Amino acid sequence: MKLKLLPVALAALTSLSAFADPIALGNAGFEADRSSAILFGHDGNLTYAYQPSSGVAWSFGGGTGVANSYSLLSAYEGVQFAFLQAATGPLSQQFNLGTDARVDLSFALALRPNYAAGQQVGVSVDGQQIALLAVDSTQWSLKSVDLGTLQAGSHTLAFQGTGNTSLGDTSAFIDAVHLNAAAVPEPASLALVLAGLGLVGVASRRKAG
Repeated sequence: MKLKLLPVALAALTSLSAFADPIALGNAGFEADRSSAILFGHDGNLTYAYQPSSGVAWSFGGGTGVANSYSLLSAYEGVQFAFLQAATGPLSQQFNLGTDARVDLSFALALRPNYAAGQQVGVSVDGQQIALLAVDSTQWSLKSVDLGTLQAGSHTLAFQGTGNTSLGDTSAFIDAVHLNAAAVPEPASLALVLAGLGLVGVASRRKAG
């Protein structure tokens, strides 16, 4: 009978680590209106807007903005994506957690085609850098970053370009930003799972003996 605890215990452990609950982010694909911006431009290929400010949910620091799909690279989703040009200010957005949770970040990342390599993107939460990612492909690749366990309340997610200006004009493109959470188990629940696994181990040894 004790062996029947195995599926229950495994299911409980899986639930502790699965990032199943999405966290709401505004304008996660950078598709919002950008009619207000610090600077608009077109370089013959790319149409861009630096630091858009009209209902875009994100806060755009210096050197960041939104661009359109163009001949060398289409947006990962929709028709727009964000860019981080060389060393930038933060591209950030606040999000809220109703309870303590383990949070996972995923997003699409690409190096701007036909421009200098060497860009790196820092990912931070509440001003603390969690990861520094090299941008080494001119095609979209999906990235995942474990942001760790965050307390209930408001937090700020930020991306920041760190490319040295001596590299020339090096830029990263970002699209399809998503956050997912897994609830942090109460100590009593975790103890129950561990106890169940202990019983499974005892039963297994007895059967083997």
